Amino acid sequence: MLYDIDNKKWINQTTTFYNNELPVPRTRFCGQTVFSNETKTWEYALLSQFSRCPV
Repeated sequence: MLYDIDNKKWINQTTTFYNNELPVPRTRFCGQTVFSNETKTWEYALLSQFSRCPV
């Protein structure tokens, strides 16, 4: 989900994988925000990984 600051509302984006399958749930996340003095904007990057549980 993303939050639109200007319109003050949450945005939900549906995600699918190949052949309209659901993607594997992600369990490890790392995010970083960076301010650009050139464009006067904030940028946000989010990386995720998944780990498979042994069966």
